[in-house]
Amino acid sequence: MAISTLDDRSRSVLKALIQVYIATGEPVASGTLARRLHHSVSSATVRNVMAGLERLGLLEQPHTSAGRVPTDDALRLYVEALMSQEALSVRDTALIESGLSARCGSAEDVMVSASRLLSELTGNVGFAVAPDTGRTQVRHIEFVRLPFPRILVVLVSRSGLVTHRIVELREEVSQEQLQEHANYINAHFTGMDLRSVRTALLGQMRRDTALLDSLLERLLSVTDRAFTPGRDAGLYLGGTARLLDHTEQANLARIQAICRAIEERGRMVRVLNACVSGAGVHVMFDCERFDPDLKGVTLVTAGCGLDGDDGWGLGVMGPTPMRYPRIVSIVGQVARRTQGLLAAISA
Repeated sequence: MAISTLDDRSRSVLKALIQVYIATGEPVASGTLARRLHHSVSSATVRNVMAGLERLGLLEQPHTSAGRVPTDDALRLYVEALMSQEALSVRDTALIESGLSARCGSAEDVMVSASRLLSELTGNVGFAVAPDTGRTQVRHIEFVRLPFPRILVVLVSRSGLVTHRIVELREEVSQEQLQEHANYINAHFTGMDLRSVRTALLGQMRRDTALLDSLLERLLSVTDRAFTPGRDAGLYLGGTARLLDHTEQANLARIQAICRAIEERGRMVRVLNACVSGAGVHVMFDCERFDPDLKGVTLVTAGCGLDGDDGWGLGVMGPTPMRYPRIVSIVGQVARRTQGLLAAISA
């Protein structure tokens, strides 16, 4: 629904109701709104406006209480058109700068620090997610011979994220051969993601059958075993115990369902990857469409990867009534700071 379809009084009532709701987490009565609006309109007028908003699908009555709560559509309208972002305090700015500083020596350090910082600043669960290795742009790769039949594979992504994996080969290979393999990848495929590397290798094998039984065969075998696309992704969580701080806004069964979703990291990664694409900060209200266990959960997310390097993102998750003006500002600033650090690491 476009905000232009509402008159000024309906906008004022809706905005005031949502502000009370996100502060209390409780249904809002017309009398409360009339006082909030400094009695510029009567309770009866407020009730009539609320009835109209309810017919538009922007308010609902959760139970027999006289109060109303905003629907997901109303909250989305509030964030996109009615809300003013809250300026960060000097304290919050200082905490972000000190929590995400040059002391973070690796991409993993940056993502861990970002998730913890988001939790501390917002009182919700903070998270950061890095792309799975199949989507990572390769800066450098190394193969290290271990006792047969194991090989250690070390991948450094464009953003500086280091991934270690041990694989097994059926054939004996020397460290010299492994180094030759690594040198070949580093010389020809830097900047490509691993899916593209595999496609390029298969193309070369088709064009040059003389290489099929030597370098490229072993090279393809190692990379296939080491980095199966979609096998994993980096998920960093901070403050998961904070879910228990919101038991007054969600029953215990709901908290347990959310905890199950978090524990099954693959489920959470799929949800978060769907929410961190695109520029700017995004607020996702209807998370249950991605996972039924996330009903009543809201995600505030932002991407933080370098240009052309998708799958990097961060944000907070918590109950739907949250301080959106403040949290949107925090997530945006932490994302910008994180992106700057990742750029410095990758330089």
